[in-house]
Amino acid sequence: GDLALNQDSVDNFVKWKKLTNLVSRIQILEQNESTYEALGTYWLVLAQSYYENGNYTKCLEAIEKYNSISSRIFRKDYEYANTLPYAILAAQEVYKYDNAKYIEYASQCVKEILNNTDSDDWSSHYFVALVYMDLYGKTEKTEYLNSAYDIALNNVTYLVDEQKSLNEIWLSDVVEVKASSDATKQE
Repeated sequence: GDLALNQDSVDNFVKWKKLTNLVSRIQILEQNESTYEALGTYWLVLAQSYYENGNYTKCLEAIEKYNSISSRIFRKDYEYANTLPYAILAAQEVYKYDNAKYIEYASQCVKEILNNTDSDDWSSHYFVALVYMDLYGKTEKTEYLNSAYDIALNNVTYLVDEQKSLNEIWLSDVVEVKASSDATKQE
């Protein structure tokens, strides 16, 4: 009950989340940690902000904090899945001299991305395939290469149908649309 947010707190968070000045966004979010510490989205926004600011260690700490408070009320946590690529890229920097830690961290993150995305989220799956290829390059374990191949193949299978429907639209006859009577010449 003490951690519940009122309407003003929610409105402020949404406003601060959209701040384009990265340093200001981080400062305001850090200053109000006690208000938002139980809000999972807070930690994801903070992780992304830290990554964009080049503070990779704090990015990983924010993801860790999110994982410690996450209630897992959703079957698939799309926000979390969209933030994990930042964590993987941050881990590349933080663990660049410790391949074993990076491999362990990235392996866990890609599993989480796959568990929290739908099959039609081709861009996330493509990213996961690239990470698996990177892991293969670091370990030479064929299981990573096989995983990358399977994900890429599934992506292509999905995208073929999507491309076919776009081709049909492109190749169909031009449909003339009449502008409304009050439209300007430019419209």
